[in-house]
Amino acid sequence: MSNELSNKTVTYLLGEISGMLENMQNSLHAEIAETRDSLQSSLRAEIAETRDSLQNSLRAEIAETREALHAEIAETRDSLQSSLRTEIAETRDSLQSQLTQINLTLEQNVVPRLNTIESCYVSTYERYSQGINQLESIQSDILVMKDVIMKHSTQLAKIS
Repeated sequence: MSNELSNKTVTYLLGEISGMLENMQNSLHAEIAETRDSLQSSLRAEIAETRDSLQNSLRAEIAETREALHAEIAETRDSLQSSLRTEIAETRDSLQSQLTQINLTLEQNVVPRLNTIESCYVSTYERYSQGINQLESIQSDILVMKDVIMKHSTQLAKIS
């Protein structure tokens, strides 16, 4: 009997222990689920806070970078404008100097030569103009002489 009692007691105790283990397991599962949910919530909150913080810092960095770029662009533009103005002024001065040299060359060399060529052409034109008048006069005289010679030839032919 004592063996039986012991077996029944052991079985009873095993059942109790099993129930306790099951209760503990359920309790642990519930605690784990609660801890998991709590951790998820806190992690989500931390992640959201970190994300917001990162977004804000990135926005601030982007704004700073944008301002720095704008300043650098303005500085580069001003520098380029300044160098372009200097280059344009130098080019303008060079062109003015060259234009002055060209005008001097025209006044001192080309215009006097053109005046000489013009005077030669004008005097040649006047001579040719007078020569044409003389040529026309000579042509009309030759026509008159032809007529006279033809008449005289006809008269001489009749006489002879």
